[in-house]
Amino acid sequence: YEWNVHRKANNKEWLRYHSKDSVGFTKWCREMDMRNKMSEGVTFDVKTNALLEDVPCHTEFFKWVQWHNNAFTIEEQLSLKVLVVHQEDYSSNSGVVDNILQFLGRNQVGKVPVYGTENVIGFYSTEE
Repeated sequence: YEWNVHRKANNKEWLRYHSKDSVGFTKWCREMDMRNKMSEGVTFDVKTNALLEDVPCHTEFFKWVQWHNNAFTIEEQLSLKVLVVHQEDYSSNSGVVDNILQFLGRNQVGKVPVYGTENVIGFYSTEE
């Protein structure tokens, strides 16, 4: 998302420094973690802060986890019918598209695009 915002704004300096690959993503993560470092001392206890230090892009990871926690809370409070779809299901030919269409009460129109089988997470991270 962030990369596309800067591309649309024609921010060439930012785009040059933040290439659209794992190197650029890692640079952006470090910037985000440093930018949010001051507020984390207020948000988390000392032990949590120490644990987060070893998590790359931990501020974005925390937001991602909180989004999902809030979604499940709302689902429970409002007794909503939901369908949970895991990314890895798209590449396993497990009928995920049929399940989504059935959940939405829709019929398939046209050909289903092929979802890449590459490890998307691996693009943004390394084993270390």
